[in-house]
Amino acid sequence: MALQLLEDWLNQAELALQQGLPIEVAHYIWAALWTALGAAALYRTYRPLDKPRLYSFSGPKVPEREEILEQPSTSGTLAIQCYNSTTGQFLGLINPSTPAAVDRIIEQAATAQKKRAATSFRERRAVLRSMLPHVLDNQEMIYKVACLNSGKNMVDVQVGEILITTKKLQWTIKYGERALVPSKRPTNLLLLHNRNIVIYEPLGVVAALTAWSAQYFASIARGALVAHGHDPGLIQTIVCWPQTAAYITSQPAISHITFVGSQAVAQKVAAAAAKALIPVCAELGGKDPFILLQSALPNVKSIVEVLLRATFQSSGQNCIGAERSIAAPGVYDHLIPLLTDRIKDLRLGLDLESFIGDAILHGAHVLAGAKRHVHPDWPRRHYFLPTLIVDVTPEMEIANEEYFGPILILRKAENGNFSSPEAEAEAILKMANAPNFGLGSFVFGRDSDPVLKAIVHGFKAGMIAVYNFATYFAAQKPFGGIEGSGYGRFAGEEGLRGH
Repeated sequence: MALQLLEDWLNQAELALQQGLPIEVAHYIWAALWTALGAAALYRTYRPLDKPRLYSFSGPKVPEREEILEQPSTSGTLAIQCYNSTTGQFLGLINPSTPAAVDRIIEQAATAQKKRAATSFRERRAVLRSMLPHVLDNQEMIYKVACLNSGKNMVDVQVGEILITTKKLQWTIKYGERALVPSKRPTNLLLLHNRNIVIYEPLGVVAALTAWSAQYFASIARGALVAHGHDPGLIQTIVCWPQTAAYITSQPAISHITFVGSQAVAQKVAAAAAKALIPVCAELGGKDPFILLQSALPNVKSIVEVLLRATFQSSGQNCIGAERSIAAPGVYDHLIPLLTDRIKDLRLGLDLESFIGDAILHGAHVLAGAKRHVHPDWPRRHYFLPTLIVDVTPEMEIANEEYFGPILILRKAENGNFSSPEAEAEAILKMANAPNFGLGSFVFGRDSDPVLKAIVHGFKAGMIAVYNFATYFAAQKPFGGIEGSGYGRFAGEEGLRGH
């Protein structure tokens, strides 16, 4: 009825306007005109909601008097001591949350989430649109916070925090709604009278067990919520001692847990969550192989730049960094002199010495680094020289355990007369797929190389990069591993739907 009235009104308006014109205007031109006017009206009506809103809040406070801690410790105090791991600079104390405080925090988040669940995706997207320019305009403060809290340098913060966050925001703003649109599913002869629709609903309170710097980043998100009139209680932060952690991860009021960390801690998180049947998405790091095939030899100098970045980004403390480099025999001999000189020139970490000592004991050779560095200004801090180790074999601890440090280990692929590309790939994959991990894998070679294709199909990993390094998250592909590297996915459509 309403559509018929609108059509009649448009026809009358067309006739009235046509009478005042000297020429006959085709009907399709009038249709285009009405469409353009309607679009303009909608744009003027909804533009204020979509326009980013500027906001600000006070940054983190650092003690006025700089104090360098000789022996950073938390013993003898209930508060959690914060300090810059690079210099030992004291940053402050945080009172840990008690079980009673945890209950209050989760209740506040649940209350805010119920109101949030009633909003449209458009309203939620508007918050993200305001966050995006805020992150870009306040990069200097984000650098400062991340560098102080984690010991990262500015380049690593640019790649790991700024770039990844802005790409995530841009993707969700542009494609998030499409990922959550209800979808129709096919039926069958027996149920022809039914319609099948999948609808994605908010989960409720989600707990993300994440990096320390997330406290400040949560403030950025809360500021955007306030700017758009939403309850900032939607986002809460909890800091606690290990004895309280199990209380959090077994809370029935939590609908989902995302955990990033080690296998040992993940087992504790999953065990506690199982008591309340809370689903867990676990990203547990990896032992990612970086493979250079014989066909990659012409480009080996440029690939070395990628390999160094893949190994030493964030001093090797990168869950998707390369921890096992495997080179074809003809490439291996070219790599060693290139890597040795570059690693010795790197500027400036976990008991790395035990890994290296075991490797040397079993026949590996150290060509650079492999020892702690005593910084002249901060002699008690945590530094370890960039290290290159060759002649690594499968039985060595360093070839099987995630060391999470600035070490590049290089292994030579089997040298033999293979009967087929598949046989050569199988020999390489036997080395690449060995440890109990399966997060990411990288392989370099020509697109036309049949060995490359066989290796890609044979990798045991949640994510694979060909002639590239760890671009999964920046491209918003589903991020996660298999086997010892965890389960579940975040990022991309799959991550958005799962959280």
